[in-house]
Amino acid sequence: VDREGVFTLRTFDDALAIKTYARDVRSVAVIGGGLLGLETARALLSLGLDVSVIEYSLYLLPRQLDAEGAQVLQSLLEAQGLRILTGAATEAILGDGRAEGVRLKDGRVVDGALVLISTGIRSRVGLAREAGLEVNKGMVVSEQLQTSVEDVFAAGDAAEFEGRVYGIIPAATEQAQVAAANMVMPGSATYGGTIPANTLKIVGVDLTCLGEATVAGDECVILREMDAAGGVYRRLTLRDGKIVGAILLGDVRNVRAVKQLIASGRDVSAYGERLLDEDFDLMALAQGQELPGGSSSG
Repeated sequence: VDREGVFTLRTFDDALAIKTYARDVRSVAVIGGGLLGLETARALLSLGLDVSVIEYSLYLLPRQLDAEGAQVLQSLLEAQGLRILTGAATEAILGDGRAEGVRLKDGRVVDGALVLISTGIRSRVGLAREAGLEVNKGMVVSEQLQTSVEDVFAAGDAAEFEGRVYGIIPAATEQAQVAAANMVMPGSATYGGTIPANTLKIVGVDLTCLGEATVAGDECVILREMDAAGGVYRRLTLRDGKIVGAILLGDVRNVRAVKQLIASGRDVSAYGERLLDEDFDLMALAQGQELPGGSSSG
């Protein structure tokens, strides 16, 4: 958007420009309630600004959270001073040459002398398509990270593996290692996917989402524990007796154990709701031990 006071955040220079511009404004409108949008909104709030977050979806972090978890998160953020608008579609950025706010499709106006657009990114695959590579959301790659054209490899945000563009640093690192190995010695390494792990980096809010955090369906068993007043929401999703995803908000002590259980594919169905008990030793289970009250096997 060609207007003073309207920003995106992709580089360190973008961050410096936003911080500099923020010195002379009082209100901020952040379009997009994803991880980056929320983290930036909270950082601007800490500068003493009035900050509103506008999210098109019905709740925050729709890729990482379910509706219940998002409501707990929203309450935590609102308690810190953020204004959150969900189910809100942006119609126009207001201001003649300089940002003054955002008009929503329902007619509401959100003040914002600084407007941050944080609605995600898409891989730029035009060149790859013109070169004849198979392209969908990204360049389609095999388990060797090779594209549809021999000796052409892709990794990171530009690569699509088994229908997924991960968009996270751990996946980019793992993919780059496999691609590099196969460029040096063809067929020497394979990529089996990365367990998605997303952490919201906001002071006073502990949130980590792992694996297929929001998946649902008849084949899934979903275990939940919620303490809205205490700002805690925990969800484990099991498929075929194995943990495939988790949302840990307000209590992230078991992140490492849950990630190991997802990776190992251990059957934990025998423990049922006990998996969410505070005194249940998930790490011992992740390390292969059998615990009282269950007969799971790995």
